[in-house]
Amino acid sequence: MAEPKRHRWTYNRSKQVPLPAVPELVEFGYDEIHSAIQLGYHQHEGYEFVYVEKGKASWELDAAIYETRAGDVFHTRPGEIHRGGFNTIEPSRFWWLNVEPPVRDNWMMLPPAEVAAIRAKLEHFPRIVPVGTRPVEALRRIRSAILSPRLPAAYGYPSGYARYGLAYRPTGGGR
Repeated sequence: MAEPKRHRWTYNRSKQVPLPAVPELVEFGYDEIHSAIQLGYHQHEGYEFVYVEKGKASWELDAAIYETRAGDVFHTRPGEIHRGGFNTIEPSRFWWLNVEPPVRDNWMMLPPAEVAAIRAKLEHFPRIVPVGTRPVEALRRIRSAILSPRLPAAYGYPSGYARYGLAYRPTGGGR
């Protein structure tokens, strides 16, 4: 029996129950690709961040090819038309998330000054950022939290934080 070309899991707020603690999360998921597949031109209304966990992947944007490998994050801005490099994604495992642009003052439950700072940084964010393997466990915890029926209050944290595997750090020097 031939090995499947792809293993995929996706959360999509337009097809599933929206996550009230993170309404800005449009889509989150991962792909494990065992043999090259086509990935044609597409775009997103928000920012897309792709973390390559294993293997390598190339991306085409504005006629430029961006090569990523395990431990790299590639991103696109809202409305940018992009595709897999040469219309193909190589064998790899990667996670992605699409989030609405930070246009509201309480975006991601952050204070307005932090939202403004993030908005400014995203305008100049490099296409590829090497981050190593640290995000893998957090991404897996976020996936588990999305799939879990447990309520955030059971963790003793404010709504949303524990559910998404995030550490709650109160402002003013908490833990």
